Amino acid sequence: MIYNFLLQSFFFFFFFFFLNYFLYFLYFFVFFCIFLYFFFLLSFFFVCMCSFFIYIYIYALILDLHNILKDWHLKYYITINNK
Repeated sequence: MIYNFLLQSFFFFFFFFFLNYFLYFLYFFVFFCIFLYFFFLLSFFFVCMCSFFIYIYIYALILDLHNILKDWHLKYYITINNK
C-alpha cells in the first residue's frame, strides 16, 4: 500500500514537474531556433542589400567621374579647336 502510494506520488511528481519543465524547454528551443533562423535570414538579406547599395554607389561614382572627365575633355577639345 505504501509502496503503491510512493510510486504514484513519484509518477505524479515526475509528470507534472519535470515533464512540465521539459515542455517549456522544448517550446523555448523551438522558438529560439525559429528566431535564429529569421535573424540569420534577415542579416543575410541586410548584408546583400548593403553590398548591392555599395555596388550601386561605386558604379554611380564611376559614372560621375566619367562624366566629369568627359566634360573636361569636351571643354579642353573646344578650347583647343577655337584657338
